[in-house]
Amino acid sequence: MASPMETDVTSVHWNTCGDKMVTSSSDCFARVWKVDEVVPSDETGLMHKAKNFGKTMLMMSKFNKERADLIATGGHSPYVTVWNAEDPTKQVVRFDHTDRESAQFVCKEIEWKNTKELAISGVSKNIYLWSVDCPAAPIRKWSGHNSDIA
Repeated sequence: MASPMETDVTSVHWNTCGDKMVTSSSDCFARVWKVDEVVPSDETGLMHKAKNFGKTMLMMSKFNKERADLIATGGHSPYVTVWNAEDPTKQVVRFDHTDRESAQFVCKEIEWKNTKELAISGVSKNIYLWSVDCPAAPIRKWSGHNSDIA
């Protein structure tokens, strides 16, 4: 794991209003930044909230387009987590790729379809559609890619 001075940011995504952004990083943290406030030139910005994903290097975090309080985050683990942007301790749901053909799953891309469904892709060469109402298994899988989907 990288030290704080060696942290790589792996994704940046704005919320719909444009007043917050979420970043994923190699230090296993997803951070929500408030960017609507004037920041002195000697500061790098104001971190609003952060969620620690333990030992999982993160690859992607995205705000939900319709519900600004929802973020989906994934990385080097079999899980993609939907969590509350205003209170990172509130986990909404966790999608688990364990015990599937993609046990080595690494999430490289997330795209929200609506407030309940999101597509997830990565090193599995598949795209999965998950629902927050039915987190036990993906509701659809698309196959056919010859390499990772980023």
